[in-house]
Amino acid sequence: MKQDNKVVSFSGQKPFSRFDLPPALVRLRDTSGQSLKSVLGRFFERADDALFELADRAGSNKDQTVYFDAMRELRLRRKTMVVSVLQYVSQAFNDIGQFRPRQTGGTLDEVDHDSLSLVEHSDLEQRVAIDNLISKLRNRYQSPIQLLSLRVNHLVPGVELVDNQMPLSPEVICGGVAEACADLDIDIRAKLVVLKLFDRLLADTLGDFYQEANRTLISEGILPDVKRVPVRPSAGKPDARSATSAPVPSSP
Repeated sequence: MKQDNKVVSFSGQKPFSRFDLPPALVRLRDTSGQSLKSVLGRFFERADDALFELADRAGSNKDQTVYFDAMRELRLRRKTMVVSVLQYVSQAFNDIGQFRPRQTGGTLDEVDHDSLSLVEHSDLEQRVAIDNLISKLRNRYQSPIQLLSLRVNHLVPGVELVDNQMPLSPEVICGGVAEACADLDIDIRAKLVVLKLFDRLLADTLGDFYQEANRTLISEGILPDVKRVPVRPSAGKPDARSATSAPVPSSP
C-alpha cells in the first residue's frame, strides 16, 4: 500500500484519494528530492569551510568559539537537517492543496524593537532572512517557477493550489530550510551566517533545479510545448504577466 501518494482538496470539489497522486508528480517528487539532497550536500561542505574561515579570522576567543561550535553543531546535525528538509518538501507533494508552508514575518522596520525580547528579536531576524531569500528566488527564477506551477496545476485540476503551495515553490523549500535550522543550538550570529550561506547556495543553484523539474514533467508529456505562462486573471493560479514578455531559458 503506497502511503506516500496522498492528495487532499479543500476546494469543495471531490478530493483525490490517498492513492491518486498523479504518477508524473510522484516522479517529480522523487527526482527533485534527489536533486535537492545534492544541493544540501554542497551546502554543508561550503558551510563548514565558511565557518572555519570565520573562526580563523575571529577577533576574540569568544567569537572563535561561536563559529567552531556552529561547525560542530552542523556536522552533528547534518543528516537530521537534510532529512527534515526533504520530508518537508515531500509532505508538500503528498498533501498537495492542503499543505500550508511555514508562515513568514514582516520586516525589521515594522516592529517595535523595544517590545521584543532577545529571543523574539532573534526569531524575527531569522524570519526576515528567510523572507528575503524567498523574494530573491521568486524574482530571479520567475519564469521557470511559473512554468512549473502551471504544469503542476495542470496535473491536479480538482485541487485549489495557490502559488506558495506548489510543492517546489520557494516558500516550501525555504520553509523546509527554516524548520531544519530552527532547532540549531548555536549563537544567533552563527545561525544568521548559516542562513546567509543557504541564501547564496540556493540563489546560485535553484535555476538549474527548476529547469530540471520542468524537464521532468515535459518528459512525462505535461504541457511539453508551453514555453511561456499565459496571462491568467485568477489570483490563485500562476500569474505570468511579466513572464509573457521574457523568454524562458531553453530546455532540452
